[in-house]
Amino acid sequence: MRLALLSIIITLWLTQPLAEGIGYIEEVETPPSPVATYVATVTAYTSSIEECGKDDGITASGLPAEDGMVACDDLPFGTRVVIEGRHYVVADRFGGGYQRRFDIWMPSRADAYRFGRKQVEVQVIEMGDGENVR
Repeated sequence: MRLALLSIIITLWLTQPLAEGIGYIEEVETPPSPVATYVATVTAYTSSIEECGKDDGITASGLPAEDGMVACDDLPFGTRVVIEGRHYVVADRFGGGYQRRFDIWMPSRADAYRFGRKQVEVQVIEMGDGENVR
């Protein structure tokens, strides 16, 4: 009886939210094998007029800038990458023909400055078709 009760308590505990905004414990899928892995320069940017020359928040792909988007000149739109364990999609451009360089969109300049400039490993997990970002 105690073992059955303990089993129910553990099951309920494991399926409850961990904290607000964290969600439920779920099975984790095996991540896809990367198409390519290399070290790149990674910076961060915002949609400010000082950084983009305009302030409408629209990326080169035509979509509004949002969390999870990066600028990259040498990969097609829609390419999915992993940088420091986070997943991003290429939806914007630098416009200078840079290679092996990524710019992560962030909502505030303070966040972008805190991120700084880094040389980190980037995993390309899926090549985009150049048109479909989502």
